[in-house]
This record gives sequence, structure tokens and C-alpha cells, in this order.
Amino acid sequence: MGAPVCEVCKTELENWSGNIMVDGNKYPHVIDRLMVVCKSCTNKLDSIKEIPRLHNIWELSWVKDHADRLKVEIAEDRQSNVRSWSDEAISKLNELGRLAGFN
Repeated sequence: MGAPVCEVCKTELENWSGNIMVDGNKYPHVIDRLMVVCKSCTNKLDSIKEIPRLHNIWELSWVKDHADRLKVEIAEDRQSNVRSWSDEAISKLNELGRLAGFN
């Protein structure tokens, strides 16, 4: 197994301590990108008002423990049109699932 990397500072998150962030202007109706961010960078991003608003959708460690369940929930979202998930977001979740040891 590997570890995710913060997309801001490029730190490897061996302990899976971080967040999954999404575009807060589109959430909850559209998820077009999942962004892995460490806790420190999350705090920095939250304090900068000039950047696009981000929403913390999940704790990274929770994703690690429930990646298989998330795949089912997202498939149900897509099928029922509750929420629109982009292929890029699904690909990122699959990548995290592989890192967590799920297929």
C-alpha cells in the first residue's frame, strides 16, 4: 500500500491525516474534482478568502476505511441523479481505494 499526497504542499500523508476537498460553489450538486489536502494546508486554504471556496467533504482517514462503501454510494448517486460525479472524481476515489488496499 502507498499513501496519498497533499496536492498543495506535496507531503506524503502516511497516516492518512488530511481532508478530501471539493469545489464549495458546486457542492452538493456537482462533484467534479476531489482534492487531497493535509490538515495544515486545509487550515491555510480556509484562511485565504481570495481563492475559490472549498468544501471539506470527507476526512481522508474515513475514506481509507470506507472506500468500498463510497463507491457504492457514488454509483447510487449517479444512477438516481442525486449528485453529479465526474469521471475525474471517480478516478481519484479509485486511486485512493487502491492506496488503501481495496481493488
